[in-house]
Amino acid sequence: MREGELPKARACLQASLVSGTRRPEAVGSLACFVSLVAAEGDTAGAVRLAGAVSRLAEVWPDRLAPLPGKPLEQHLQIASEALGPAARQAAWADGEAMSLDEAVDYALRRGLRATHPAGERPGGLTSRELEVAQLLVGGLTNRQIAATLVISQRTVHRHVENILGKLHLSGRGQVAVWAAERGLVRSPAG
Repeated sequence: MREGELPKARACLQASLVSGTRRPEAVGSLACFVSLVAAEGDTAGAVRLAGAVSRLAEVWPDRLAPLPGKPLEQHLQIASEALGPAARQAAWADGEAMSLDEAVDYALRRGLRATHPAGERPGGLTSRELEVAQLLVGGLTNRQIAATLVISQRTVHRHVENILGKLHLSGRGQVAVWAAERGLVRSPAG
C-alpha cells in the first residue's frame, strides 16, 4: 500500500480476511483496510470501518496485535475532513454498531463496490452474486462458500441458480471461467 499498489494491497488484505477464521485477530487486517479504503477515496467507508475497528479493539484489547497507528490516523484524518462533522459522526456510529463478522463482510464488500459500481456490475449480477461467482473460481462447494460468506447453503444454491440464469450458462465451471475472464478472482477460504 505504501508503494501505491492499491489493487495488490487489496488482494492481500482480502485474502487475510477470507482465509482466516473470524477471530479477534482480524481487527488488525480491518485496521489496514481503513487506510486502504481511504486511499481509494471511499471516505465514508474508511470512517465506518474505523468506527468498527475502534469498538472491536476495545472488546479484545489483550488479544490484538498492535494496530497500525500513524498511517491509519493520517488516512482517517483526511477522510474525516472530506466528510464533514455530521456525516463523519454518522459513519463512525454505523461502524461502532458492527459485529466482527459484519465489519469483515463490509470490508470485503468495499472492494467489490470500488471495482464494480452498481451500474457497471458484470453480467448485471448483484454484489452478493459477484462474491459467489468469485468464490466459484476457486472451485469451492456450496458448503465452503456458505461458510466463507456466513450464509446458508440454500442461499448459496439460490445465488448460483440466479447467476446461471442471468449469464445464460449451464454449469458452475462456466461461471468460474466467466468470472476469471473478467478478473473477478478472489482468494478462497482456507
